[in-house]
Amino acid sequence: MITEEKKYIDAELGPVSIYKKTLNRSVTLRIKETGIVVAIPAFYSFSKGEQILEQYREKLKTKLLKKQEKFRFEEGSKLKTYSFTAFISRTSLQKSYYSLKDGELHIALKETTDFTNPEIQRVIKKIIEGCMRKEAQRVLPDLLRSVAAKHHFTVNEIKINSSKGRWGSCSGKKNINLSFYVMLLPPHLVELILLHELCHTIEMNHSPRFWKELDRVTGGKAKLLTKELKTHHTW
Repeated sequence: MITEEKKYIDAELGPVSIYKKTLNRSVTLRIKETGIVVAIPAFYSFSKGEQILEQYREKLKTKLLKKQEKFRFEEGSKLKTYSFTAFISRTSLQKSYYSLKDGELHIALKETTDFTNPEIQRVIKKIIEGCMRKEAQRVLPDLLRSVAAKHHFTVNEIKINSSKGRWGSCSGKKNINLSFYVMLLPPHLVELILLHELCHTIEMNHSPRFWKELDRVTGGKAKLLTKELKTHHTW
């Protein structure tokens, strides 16, 4: 249980949140989408938490850089998703803006924008994520039902979530959850995710029977496509 918290922006590390937790007996440091989270025992002072953060500053900076390298946005950057392509640019207008129309997401930032600023990178990601979520809700349920009908599967509820650990999941009631990050995959792997979860509607585990069914609906490419999928990750 969180008893107290302190939040601030660090010039190098970006947003930092220090939480005092009653059940903590040690310190944990995590890098989350919202920034760096430091959880400390309730009897620690916030200054103690900041001291510990300083001890790990260089390691955290290295991890942040590695995390940003994969999707580091600059002026002129382009990112293709399943249903739209994002274009990053600068604008001479006084305010930044973004617009999604006809399969193109234009994110225009002010001339003075510093793309090396972690906060700017987070803002760009949040805009793209918001559009991916809306597009996933618009596109994926109909696509899943179409794929299910084609291969004679039955599916009940379909929900879109923000999971970064799983592309999708299927319950025993044939309800399927899909992460909106699926939109980062190329079309043939989006279809693989849908087929994978549909196969779970008849075989809940990853037994030989499951792989045989997935092979049937992927033209014998179940293992090959699954291996390719492992080279793709969310940011």
